Amino acid sequence: MNSDRTESEPQPGPSNANASPQPVASSQQRATANPWNFLMLNAIHTYATANGIPNANEVPRDELISALQARGATPLNIILVSPPDYQTGPGSTELLAQSLLRRRVDYPHQSPNESIEMYLQRLDTAFKHDGTPNFTRVDCLIGHSQPKVAEAAQLLYDQGFEDYNVIAEKLKARFGLSPFEHFTRFQQFRPASDELFSQFGPRLRNEYLRYLALPPNEVGLHETAITRALIGQLLSITTGGLHAQLHARATADRSLTWDECLAIADEYRRTHPAPPKPAASPAPQSPANRPPKTTASGITKYYCENHQRYHGRVHNVTHEFTGIHAVHNG
Repeated sequence: MNSDRTESEPQPGPSNANASPQPVASSQQRATANPWNFLMLNAIHTYATANGIPNANEVPRDELISALQARGATPLNIILVSPPDYQTGPGSTELLAQSLLRRRVDYPHQSPNESIEMYLQRLDTAFKHDGTPNFTRVDCLIGHSQPKVAEAAQLLYDQGFEDYNVIAEKLKARFGLSPFEHFTRFQQFRPASDELFSQFGPRLRNEYLRYLALPPNEVGLHETAITRALIGQLLSITTGGLHAQLHARATADRSLTWDECLAIADEYRRTHPAPPKPAASPAPQSPANRPPKTTASGITKYYCENHQRYHGRVHNVTHEFTGIHAVHNG
């Protein structure tokens, strides 16, 4: 099993030949390394004493760490508040821990509903900016992804897959969408009402590239075909004057790029704002909620859901008329 370190990666250990040697963790330990092990004991003692742990200097290291963890302390808390030793300076291991812990805190975490492809893309962007070494990438992937993804990543690492890119590809194969599902999403994508086409375009392109599943070094070889497919899809989801404008430009200029097409769409939308939507007409009043109406003869008319009927006075008038008619006949 090859080590996952490269010559450019920082090595925990002495910063010079006179410093005391530091143990180098195995590759298996590095993916799940306990960051407490990077801290110098005097820094832990100082932090524990300042936070009211009695006899901190006499408590064994493991017990002291357990007591600090019970109070919610983290290694980063200790590093941030511990001043350096101005005579000997901080140890190289502590400096390495400070660098890694600060950066790991800022790395993206996978959201519950975030796809594995989108999360790995965000991680890759952060890693590229920092020049992050391989073992730290694996640590972040295991520590910051959703539980099922983290469990699968840890299992792959335990099985001997130590390269971050290899683990990422295997996770995409397991948790990502199939090419057909990506193509379906590509066809269904629509820009949000307040989204610029220059913002929508990259999302549409990414979905199409996931459908194609081309190796990164081959995407440029198919750029012309990809651009035509993207412009064709944009034409299929636009209407009216915008569609006519895009169709005319794409037909007249076969070398039109995707970015140029998106710029044309944004310019058209800017110069042709959508008319305001008409105010919604009030909903018709339900018959049951209509107020009663009094007729010219003084009869009160009420409404019900299915038909109109007379209550109250109509019944009384009919009853009185029937009684008078009976007395007259009697």
